[in-house]
Order: sequence, then structure tokens, then C-alpha cells
Amino acid sequence: RMSTRGRESLFLTHQLNAELQRSGINFRIMLVGESGLGKSTFTRALLRPYVPDQLLDAPSDAVAADVLRGRTTEIREIVHKVENDGFPVEFTVIDCPGYGDSVDSTAWIDKMVHYVRNRFAQHYETLGNPEAASSNMQRDCLVHVCLYFIAAHRLKGADLEFMRRLEPHVNLVPIIAKADTMTLAERDAFRRLVLSELRAAGVKIFQLYEAPAAPPTTAVGSSILPSEDHEESNVPAARIVPRSTAAPTRPVGTTQPPPFAVCASEDGTRVYPWGTCCIEDPAHSDLSLLRSMLFASSMVAAKRLTLDLFESSYARARRASEAAQAARQARALNRERLLGRCVIMLGASSSVAFAVGGVLNIVQPAWMAAARDSLRAAIQTPQPIVRAVSTSVQALLAGARDFLSVMNLPGRLK
Repeated sequence: RMSTRGRESLFLTHQLNAELQRSGINFRIMLVGESGLGKSTFTRALLRPYVPDQLLDAPSDAVAADVLRGRTTEIREIVHKVENDGFPVEFTVIDCPGYGDSVDSTAWIDKMVHYVRNRFAQHYETLGNPEAASSNMQRDCLVHVCLYFIAAHRLKGADLEFMRRLEPHVNLVPIIAKADTMTLAERDAFRRLVLSELRAAGVKIFQLYEAPAAPPTTAVGSSILPSEDHEESNVPAARIVPRSTAAPTRPVGTTQPPPFAVCASEDGTRVYPWGTCCIEDPAHSDLSLLRSMLFASSMVAAKRLTLDLFESSYARARRASEAAQAARQARALNRERLLGRCVIMLGASSSVAFAVGGVLNIVQPAWMAAARDSLRAAIQTPQPIVRAVSTSVQALLAGARDFLSVMNLPGRLK
């Protein structure tokens, strides 16, 4: 019979909120792409609503203090610790140097991939217990999102190669930098080109969108291959703006992100002879759209998927390698133990043989003396030996006669 007794609340919401307020959460963003695309400037614009200006604009050793910012020459991590909605949040921007105009960018690609793999190794060793990797959601040292900047009007082979190699290890979000230099038609055509090339290269991108009222058909933060009709999609979940503004009116027939077509500046505007571009205006740039999708909708999903990538592309193979190495060490140890036993047995056998040899050395002279005395006595008194031989011969002849009589051999001979 069904019970009608009411169930008491566990107050899990309060407990989980208290735990998150105590430990907080971190989010690590990696910036990669060609040199001179304004990656550092874009990131400051991206984080400006969440991080105080004095932290974003604080000069560092790697950034020039004059109007023209110095280019990034080494991988550097910029950490911003803030509080948002009562929760401590730590943003880490991993600013990577661009690959420049060199013909061969293999060394640059290897350096970026090596950095991400090192983060996997550090996370693996920090946890101690690899099985706990999939449950550590709040703070880790992994790279949660990689914003890959593509120059407007040109998609290079180095861009595709890098995204192909990095995609198995990190959530990849393609960005079209300085998109305000493109017309709407050029932007739409270039967006289609990027998606087509990514599909041809088999590169999966990290899908960002805000969950609508109805459950979506695709999990939030899942990795998918760019679909053929994605760029023409009008799904509401693919277009969101900051909560304080209304959805912008888009020209009919334009494509939708990804890739995100963005522009950025230190003061929020870019002035041209024909007018002013506002980087926060969704009609001019996808910056506000990307910010809302990345932080307000998919930040926790990105962390969860990063742990899945850590497990599939690093932890599983390393555990298998360590298990194989442990098995080899166990077999080597067993061989050493067997060899040790054999040495012990050989040593014991040698000890026994040595002891027997010592006993024989002591007893053998007495035996030899007794044998010599017996032989000398037999020679001096041969009668007993003769009688013994005669008795043996007579017994042998008697046995032969008995055998012949049984076989009736004399009758058969007649």
C-alpha cells in the first residue's frame, strides 16, 4: 500500500551553495592564433563585465605600458580572482604567442599541444587517485576552453592543422578576429568557408548555447561536428544576448555563430571614416553573444567536458601504460625471486656435497684398510673361498638338471 507520509527536505540547495561559496570555481581560457589579431585586447573586453578595470588594465612585465601594447612572446597565465553572486571565481587567461608568418609552424603547434598535455599530466599527478578525476569539478589546472582566432578573410593551413591536433584535448571555439573589416556578405561567406573546412578536416567544435525552456535535443556543451545547415539555423538557443538587452534584429539570410565574428578595443569602440563600430552591439560584433554563451550558459558544461577529454585522451592511456609497466616489474621481480631460490638451492647442494666429501675423506681410509685386510686373509687361507665356489657350482648344476627334467629334454633328444 502506498505510503501517505510526507518526505522531509535534505536542504541540499543550501548545502551545495555553502560548499561552492567556500571552495569557489575556476575557469581557464586559452587564446591561440596568428600574431597581431588583438587576442589580449579581446580577452580584456570579454572579461570586463566580471573583472574590475584596475585588474584588467594592470600593467605586467610582459605588456608594455604605452598606448601600443607589446606582443605576447611567451605563454603566460593571467589570473583574475573575483566574486560573483557570492561565489569566488578565478578566471585564468592563458595568453599564447602567435605563430607569425613562418612557413613551417610545426614547432609552434607542438609547443601549444605540449602545454595542454602537461596540464593533463599535472592534473593526473595532483589528484593522486586517477579514478577521482571525473568528479573534481570545482578547481583544476586543466584548459577548459581554447578560443582560436582566425584572421578575417584568410584561413591558413596552419590554422586547420592546429585545430585538428588540439581538438582531441580541449574544447575548441573558433573566433573570426577583426570581423568589422568585413562586409556582411564577406562575413557570411567566410563563416561558411570555415565551417566547411573544419568539417572536411574532421575537427569538432565546442557548441555553446543557452538552454531554452524546453529541453534541447543536444546536450549543453557537447562536442559536435559542424553540421551542413548549422550556419543557416534560426534556433533561438543559438542566439542570446546579455539578459538586460533584447534580441537584436539580424539582416535576413545572415549566418549564425559559430564561428563567432568579433571585434574588440580598449574603449569599446572602433572609429572608421564611415562610422563607429560598438563592440558590445550584437549587430556589430558577436562579443556579447559569446560572453553570454560561454560564461552564463556553458561554463560548468565546459569544465565537465574537459574532464571527459582528460579521461579519454590522457588518463585512460596513462593508466594502461602504468598497469603494463607494473606487470613488467612484477614479472621481473618474480624472475629475481626464482633466481634467488635457485641460488639458495645451489648453495645448499654445494654445502651437502662439501659435507659428504668431508665424510668420505674421513671414512674412505678405514674402508680401504678393511678391504686390504680381507683380501690378505683370503690369500693366506684359500680353503673357504674354494668351498664357497664349489658349493655355488654344485647348486648351479642341480638347478640345470631340474630344469631339463621338467622340460623332458632327454626324451625329446632320443
